[in-house]
Amino acid sequence: MVIVERDGRAWAARGRRGGCYISRLMSTVKTIAVIGAGTMGSGIALTAAQTGFNAIQIDVSQPALDRAKAGHAKSLARLVEKGKLAQDAADAALKRICYVTSMAEAKSADWVVEAATENVELKKKIFKEMQATFREDVVLATNTSSISITDIASVVGKDAPRVIGMHFFNPVPIMKLVEVIKGIATSEETTARTIELAKAMGKTPVPANDRAGFVSNRVLMPMINEAFYAWMEGVAKPEDIDQIMLLGCNFPMGPLRLADFIGLDVCHDIMMVLYKELGNPKFFPCPLLRQLVQAGRLGDKSGRGVYEYPAKSYSARFAPQWRRRNFRRKPRERPKSVWSYVFHAAANSRLSPCSRLSALHVVFLSSSLLRPCWSRPSRSQAARPSPRPSPRPPTLPHRFRGSRACSSRRDRRQCSMLRHCKARCWLVKRREMCRGASMS
Repeated sequence: MVIVERDGRAWAARGRRGGCYISRLMSTVKTIAVIGAGTMGSGIALTAAQTGFNAIQIDVSQPALDRAKAGHAKSLARLVEKGKLAQDAADAALKRICYVTSMAEAKSADWVVEAATENVELKKKIFKEMQATFREDVVLATNTSSISITDIASVVGKDAPRVIGMHFFNPVPIMKLVEVIKGIATSEETTARTIELAKAMGKTPVPANDRAGFVSNRVLMPMINEAFYAWMEGVAKPEDIDQIMLLGCNFPMGPLRLADFIGLDVCHDIMMVLYKELGNPKFFPCPLLRQLVQAGRLGDKSGRGVYEYPAKSYSARFAPQWRRRNFRRKPRERPKSVWSYVFHAAANSRLSPCSRLSALHVVFLSSSLLRPCWSRPSRSQAARPSPRPSPRPPTLPHRFRGSRACSSRRDRRQCSMLRHCKARCWLVKRREMCRGASMS
């Protein structure tokens, strides 16, 4: 993170938007370690890198790290393409992220955030290793969305005052809220430093007490669970349930679609935590939700959950056709002139010679009368150029064209009258020839 001295205070650089004020307390944090390379962990690391921090992405699975790295590059490339981020800023953000498979390789970090699976035993195991790896002045934060902070801090003993909850929301680079959860042993200094770090990362920290589910999930998850019950009991189809909540409650996303986006396994685990901690049967996961998780239908991450999703990305699936990246409008074919169709029909139809000549005379007469309309645009039309060229006026056969160039409207009108007279004389002459041939 770049620290700039200004007016006797420390400022942190934030891309092209200038900077945000941070205190001297936060000027010591330069590197943030993120444990877990899943959806939330990779999002936290990317957000830290975009706001000027060095980020260390930790995961025991190398394929998970590879997916996180590819996701980071794709997200930054999308921002550059939309013009929301400069290319040099995107390249600098990527350089600030490193990927390791061992926690020991990140022991020099100044802050650590755990973002592993929502399993209390796994988190306790990770926190024991964090206590033994990082320095004593490093804050041990967890991104849990429902597990008690006090319960997690119980495994680190004397280091419980530096354990705190930082609940980011998905997608992390976009969502501004961070729930700051203070455990019963968390110190005031740790809470103040966490709030300042969240602000330095461009987020809005909001404190919440250490209760199961905190605020967001305690309100959200029962609604999602009830939507599954409505589907299971045949109240309405999944798409109808989401449509009613979209239009009736003005939600940006229906509850069942949101469950797929979060992950059905994550929703199930959060509901189980609420049920065990609060002891209320209303928090027990819906049987249909449990069946979908057991069948491996986890939502967006598996390609199938409540709904089925193709291999395309979320933005490509739901974006309108004209906003898709690879969409190209087909060139519109220019229609042919009406006179060309009439002339072709008259010249190639099975009519008698006299009828064919009469049809051709209509074509020539119409074109000669309409020709002055294409002569030149009016003053209002000339002031604003049209995006497309005006249609080419129909032309006559060479024998009926004027013998001299027409430079003015009067000359063009006289030329049209001359061609009309020539066509008329030629038609009368042909009719007399046909009558004389028929009489003989």
